[in-house]
Amino acid sequence: MKTRKLKKMDKSTEQTEKKRLSFFKYKFDKGPVSKSKISEPTNEGNCRFALQDFFFVLHKRYFEECELLNPAGYLHTGSFLKKEYANDFFDNLPTGAVIYAEKTRNRKNELVDNTAKKFESEDDYIIALHSAIYIKNIDERILSKLPSEISAGKSSAPAIWHATAVEGATCLWDIDKFLHYYKPIVAKQFV
Repeated sequence: MKTRKLKKMDKSTEQTEKKRLSFFKYKFDKGPVSKSKISEPTNEGNCRFALQDFFFVLHKRYFEECELLNPAGYLHTGSFLKKEYANDFFDNLPTGAVIYAEKTRNRKNELVDNTAKKFESEDDYIIALHSAIYIKNIDERILSKLPSEISAGKSSAPAIWHATAVEGATCLWDIDKFLHYYKPIVAKQFV
């Protein structure tokens, strides 16, 4: 009898394993989520949930909400790879590098100032940073994990996986589009 229960638990675990990244509408205050909700279908999320989802699906690694919410996530999770923007910022970054960036344009394509001097404290500035995932190239493994709503083909060109109010949903952007709306300031390695 105990053997049957174990088999049922194994099947249950298999059924809740998340095979693909989530496609969801962007909503500022919807993420990250608790471990009990990470495998549930969702239709709303934010950039922090997009990070959490990426690591859960591609690396089977769950990050607690406190590990991703800033300023603590920015300051204490992972290790720094790059600490300031330069023309070679994306050179030598591995797939899965977390990018923290200042928003430079809004969804109306208007310039905005989200530099550190605009905020009352360093914590406020860090909380306002956008987060995204760098993908060195879209190989078969990454392609198989993308949601069906995202059309992408195998490519050696770098890309950015994130959720943004600019797009209104999760999205896969090329580097040029990302740089049009955001200025990367830090790259970190989480796994």
